[in-house]
Amino acid sequence: MGNKYANSHLTKKTVISYKSNLNNRILPYFGHMRIYQIKLLHIVSFLNSLSKDGTRLGHKQGKLSSSMLEINYRILKNVFKRAVEWKLIKQSPVAAIKKPSVKYEAVMPYDERKVQELLVALEYEPNYWRVMINLAITRGLRRGELLGLEWHYIDWDTSVLEVVQNVSLTFNKVRSCIL
Repeated sequence: MGNKYANSHLTKKTVISYKSNLNNRILPYFGHMRIYQIKLLHIVSFLNSLSKDGTRLGHKQGKLSSSMLEINYRILKNVFKRAVEWKLIKQSPVAAIKKPSVKYEAVMPYDERKVQELLVALEYEPNYWRVMINLAITRGLRRGELLGLEWHYIDWDTSVLEVVQNVSLTFNKVRSCIL
């Protein structure tokens, strides 16, 4: 898919996500096979394998979220759709597979006690961590919004912080920017 399709038809964020999932999950599973050899049961087995413990990268325990399972399904569906369009295969083995449903889990925000514990733990940490965590807690900013902040978005006279941009990067890139 790469240069022939993805870079000109998908957003940069989507390309990064697709490449990560292709390299870390899909290719290790299917890499030994030619695209015409992959059948419906191979796809079903792959998707089932993603919902088992130990499939989260870097974690011995835990399985992929249902949304990550759905993303991998979507990637495979797109790859095989292109393969059919480009006459590499006659029909897509993914076409007959029902899209995995996404189950949203309730997010439990920190209560006052947990916030207090977090602030105490941050007491001796570098200022940038204290500022970032405080903004996240007190203003509800997300990681990308925090990374998108610039000094000129602060009105010091009125004490107003304007959030106007979001930095969207993969975890490894975000981590290397911070460290």
